[in-house]
Amino acid sequence: METERLIELEREVVATRRAAVDILHDLVLQGLGLDPARVAEDLERRADAATGAEARLARLLAETLRRL
Repeated sequence: METERLIELEREVVATRRAAVDILHDLVLQGLGLDPARVAEDLERRADAATGAEARLARLLAETLRRL
């Protein structure tokens, strides 16, 4: 029972990360005037100041922006 819950939580985390990347990608592609390189730099600074999940997510999003 506990193992099933852990697997469910892990799937939710993966889905949330994918959704965050998709949203950020869409925002940049919609031409909202965002400079991907500048936003990536801002996210890296935020990641350096943050811990845990926030730092990991900020780095993931920064990496995604650099690939655009």
